[in-house]
Amino acid sequence: MITKSGYRLEIGRVSKQAADALLGFAPPEPPTRKVTVWGGVEEEIPDPAQPEYQKQLQEFYAGLKVAQWELLHQAVKVLDNIPHQELRELWEVGLEDALRYIVLSDPEDTATVVNEILYQATVTQRGIEEAQAKFGVTWRDVSLDKWGIPKLPCTYSQAFLERKAAKYSLLSYAEFCQLSGPEQSEYVAFFLLDAKLEYKANEPKNPKKG
Repeated sequence: MITKSGYRLEIGRVSKQAADALLGFAPPEPPTRKVTVWGGVEEEIPDPAQPEYQKQLQEFYAGLKVAQWELLHQAVKVLDNIPHQELRELWEVGLEDALRYIVLSDPEDTATVVNEILYQATVTQRGIEEAQAKFGVTWRDVSLDKWGIPKLPCTYSQAFLERKAAKYSLLSYAEFCQLSGPEQSEYVAFFLLDAKLEYKANEPKNPKKG
């Protein structure tokens, strides 16, 4: 890929576990405080201005940045068409970390590269949508993924969904993890579409579009 500043990068692949570890970073929940609203009713509202929460938020962003750079260190190689002499010298003497840090100093470039690394390594919404479009399954001439199904009375994590998709396709989870990100996403998309297709084929008469 090419950055906004014109640097050519080679994006390698990290393990699914490394990619999922980054995706597992979640900001702390903001604290709440009680307020009295109309009718004397008390409600809990977010109170993000509390100092302790602001400290936790700063620690979260610092940790997220470290985790992102660990992925960049593993996966990004700066290629040799470097227009600036001082950067070329870094490249020539093998100071890759310093070179990466300068080349990816633009936050938009960093976000683009991180997203590409995740796309290549694990299940992503982008990968699922691409697979659904490739499969081209329709119901009553409407793309199947546009139809809704009744909400299940349970919730589950992305990790559970991936294991269901692997089991459904007769893969061990270890085998599933060895696939590229787009391939993993394709298995998940196939499982979701097939389950929805089975539901649509057996739903009561006069179904309503979701």
